[in-house]
Amino acid sequence: MDTFKGKVFNQIKSFFLSFFCILSRHFNSINLDLQGKVDSYRSNLDRYINENKERIDKTRKTIEKLSKKEIESNQRKKHLNKIHQKKRRLARLEKRLEQLESDKVTGRTRICFGSRKLFNAQFDLKANDYENLEQWKSDYLAPLVTAFGKKHVAISLFWLVQKMKRLETNFVLQNAFMMVL
Repeated sequence: MDTFKGKVFNQIKSFFLSFFCILSRHFNSINLDLQGKVDSYRSNLDRYINENKERIDKTRKTIEKLSKKEIESNQRKKHLNKIHQKKRRLARLEKRLEQLESDKVTGRTRICFGSRKLFNAQFDLKANDYENLEQWKSDYLAPLVTAFGKKHVAISLFWLVQKMKRLETNFVLQNAFMMVL
């Protein structure tokens, strides 16, 4: 990645090495693994776009077929709901296609460790059977531990991913690590 070249990358690397007490080789390994995931996403982006277009076409055909289908009066409400849900799916797929095409143009990379459901669980801890944020955070970091080994390396990667988004200021970097403490 272009943003990791030069002074910014070296500053981030130095900070991670001292803050998490890891060796340079661990940081380089994390960076290499992360770069592999980024490259994989970018190389598969055309495939994701094509698959999404196929899903959109299939959903449109299904909606068209359902709209032409004659139904009994007692099944009308159920049938209209089915069409409605297919239209919602179509809208979601079209939005996703728009995002993918935008990602291709801008070079944005979307990588997720864990799931959206798990990420959103932090906003309503009680409903998701968490007693506190630390319990949620341990579950959220579990996929990183699985993917990259030791916990301190996983935590380092978690914050490295966060920093990929905002590399401009040291202030943001310091605030992110205050959240860990």
